[in-house]
Amino acid sequence: MRCAVIGLGVMGKNHYKILQDMPAISSVVTVDSQEPATYTSVSDMLVAEDDIDFAVVATPTISHKDVAIELIKNKIHVLIEKPISNDIENSKKILYLSTLNNVKVAVGHIERFNPAIQNLLKQIEGQQVINCNITRIGPYPSRIKDVGVKLDLSVHDMDLLSFLTKEKIIDSYCISSNIKGVNEDTVNFLCKMSNGCTGTIFNSWLSPHKKRNIEILTTEQYYNVDLMSHNLKGNAFQLELEEFIKYIQTGNIGFLCSPSEAINTLINILWTQIT
Repeated sequence: MRCAVIGLGVMGKNHYKILQDMPAISSVVTVDSQEPATYTSVSDMLVAEDDIDFAVVATPTISHKDVAIELIKNKIHVLIEKPISNDIENSKKILYLSTLNNVKVAVGHIERFNPAIQNLLKQIEGQQVINCNITRIGPYPSRIKDVGVKLDLSVHDMDLLSFLTKEKIIDSYCISSNIKGVNEDTVNFLCKMSNGCTGTIFNSWLSPHKKRNIEILTTEQYYNVDLMSHNLKGNAFQLELEEFIKYIQTGNIGFLCSPSEAINTLINILWTQIT
């Protein structure tokens, strides 16, 4: 298979590195307007290349919609880095056009493939989750300039809340603040799931130290999981890309995040009630 990586920031370079070593991939072209790349625009790539099987979109969030739609209209399967886009309407356009053009699209909620999450899924299989608390904090990121902490960090954890409990979020409230910049840099969410399970999410860019932690209480056990633990082997990027290739080949989406799931996550982040 031939693929393209659109955007060579931190995430794009991670994908590019993994794709180069994957047996299923025969070649990888790159697109970036500033970093050294094969092409400087998606349009240039599409003129020169007529056999790209899929692309990874790792551009800034505000450009996800335009880049993804250009690829979808050219019948190229797309893995979009989270979040799916910067707002609900743009996200719905991506979903609509992917269905219209029979193109497979998935959203890169990479934490689903974190070995700690994969192990936790096995541990809680068959148990009813009563409560799930997620903390994701760290220093202010210099590379994030177009969105606040909600679309950078909370989008991970709102997705994990549904992914781990296998339930839809039916009600959510949040309190947020912006201390250093224009966008919010600290947020607390309180959520209720369709089966009555509750969850909290705490995200901040103002901590001097990184912490990624999940606490889950089920009807049988209590689990406390460090998402940065190196005790479990496995590369999340490789697992995600392998799953996406399998999705293209078989139609089985597996653990990947579908556009509709990504839109629900975005709705719960952007349309949540403010307390």
